[in-house]
Amino acid sequence: PLVSRLLIRKITAAELPQLLQIETDSFPKPWPARSFEAELKNPRALLIGAFEKDELAGYALAWDLSGSWELMSLAIAPPRRRCGVGCALLDNVVQAARKTGAHQLDLEVRASNVAAIHLYERAGGRQVGQRQYYYAPDGEDALLFSIPLAPVSPL
Repeated sequence: PLVSRLLIRKITAAELPQLLQIETDSFPKPWPARSFEAELKNPRALLIGAFEKDELAGYALAWDLSGSWELMSLAIAPPRRRCGVGCALLDNVVQAARKTGAHQLDLEVRASNVAAIHLYERAGGRQVGQRQYYYAPDGEDALLFSIPLAPVSPL
């Protein structure tokens, strides 16, 4: 399976073109390159990728907000969707958040993004709210999810 061949690690500036292609393929209003360049320098940001050899299969961006984390973006290259890449990335973000002692991971998702909603529910997430007309340009609602995080026990 693809997941067993993945290496998950921090993304470098040299890999941003691959990330931007996934971003463009995944979202109707993609973030610009300068936003991801800023995240590479943000000490509170975790920008990780799932790599199969040198090819980026997907990425996740999360912020450490001191006590909780927010998943800002998670996207998978179209040919790699439904192969476990999203689960692997989300698990990695959850583990990173737990290591900081965070109590929850929050995120928002388009109401129509059934695959992402199932991914977050499988990770223990539950819907805690809704923002009407949140996404531009179509005005689709955002569902707010929270994944509770049990702290990592010291050995």
